Amino acid sequence: MLDNPRGPPVLIAERIENPDYVTALVYGHGDTIRGQDDQWRAGLSPWRVVVEGERIYGRGTADNKGSA
Repeated sequence: MLDNPRGPPVLIAERIENPDYVTALVYGHGDTIRGQDDQWRAGLSPWRVVVEGERIYGRGTADNKGSA
């Protein structure tokens, strides 16, 4: 864990199963953060899904982890 003066701490990890293997880097976004309730406009919350016309608001409503 490294201190990050502009936000949450940064995690750095290393895993070596066999030094003879080819290295492959895979990056996944690190979006597991607080809900930041105070930054949502009035009537919205990260913990509720709100539909306004064609727009959907709520935490994770546009997170495409499972899309094909």
